[in-house]
Amino acid sequence: MGHLVQLAMSLSLFGILFISLVRCYNIGVISGDFPIFEISDGDTFMKRETSDGGNMPSDMKDSVHGVKMGVSSDICDNAKDNLETDWKGSPLNYTCYHPKNRLPVVKAMKPIEDCTNTDKFFARHFCMNEKIEYKEMIPTFGNHRPLWPIYGEYVYIPPQRWLHNLEHGAVVMLYHPCAEPGEVKKLKKIVKGCLRRHVITPYQNLSADKPLALVTWGCKLQMNYVDENVVKSFIKNHALRGPEQTAREGQYKFKLTEIAIAPTGSNYKDKKLCPN
Repeated sequence: MGHLVQLAMSLSLFGILFISLVRCYNIGVISGDFPIFEISDGDTFMKRETSDGGNMPSDMKDSVHGVKMGVSSDICDNAKDNLETDWKGSPLNYTCYHPKNRLPVVKAMKPIEDCTNTDKFFARHFCMNEKIEYKEMIPTFGNHRPLWPIYGEYVYIPPQRWLHNLEHGAVVMLYHPCAEPGEVKKLKKIVKGCLRRHVITPYQNLSADKPLALVTWGCKLQMNYVDENVVKSFIKNHALRGPEQTAREGQYKFKLTEIAIAPTGSNYKDKKLCPN
């Protein structure tokens, strides 16, 4: 009888220690072999063991992409864990440290549009245990994560995420953190008024002479300042032309500040670009 009492006390003590550990490290519930970690809007990232391709469950495999898109998985990509693989949360990616000396607006600087033929390219999806890197400073196509971002505006979002939106026909607006605020505001207004399928994020890799850019699958428009006609023409000519045409909402939402809505005169599927 004494042994049973001692065992019960030991189990009780273990339970107390476990609860303390859960509270201390912000661990949620246990799912399968791994604890589920909740990630807040702070810059604290939680780690979880992820799978390599050989251990991928058959129902998650895709003959074209390697991993099925849009399927949240704790062993691959759930849009919450191991996010530091793509971005370590540094404010350098979205902060202008000399706000009184913004990048100059030069009206004589003409915008540059550049497109690449992507007909023979098939993007692969990679789990969070693998790094994805790009040769181009502004990638317009490439391999990416299985889960794409919710459409809208972000404090910052890495290209490993928004390239998937491009594949679905989206327009991504990039702006240097030190770009002229008035020009950034003007470009945001145009983009939001043209289509729901947009992602807006600061991007430090833009050049000082062209601190604004629009990106679609295979194409990019780099600008020093905003010319409304040029911007709308680019969107009308290149938006909704990704290899996968789906208006489905994404799942990644870390640092999302504003969810995109359909502009007046269009709809959720962006039936009409730049309706106003």
